[in-house]
Amino acid sequence: MEAARLIAMGQIKQAEKEISKLQGTKNNSSLMWWEAVKFASQNILQGLEHDIELEASTDFREFMITQEELERDRPIDVQI
Repeated sequence: MEAARLIAMGQIKQAEKEISKLQGTKNNSSLMWWEAVKFASQNILQGLEHDIELEASTDFREFMITQEELERDRPIDVQI
């Protein structure tokens, strides 16, 4: 998940560079495309950071332990 987070951050930085280059030019379609890339990457990054926070919480860990215990108690044919 950390790799995805770093990729999203890199995409945001690249989009910001391209946007600053394209501002003031007549190439509106490229500018709009890079703004959309930045927006999408920011949303992805926000979701990843939320997931990272969630996985770090004790409630999530307790839930995962409980779920693993339930999986162990099920017959194998139900697990598959």
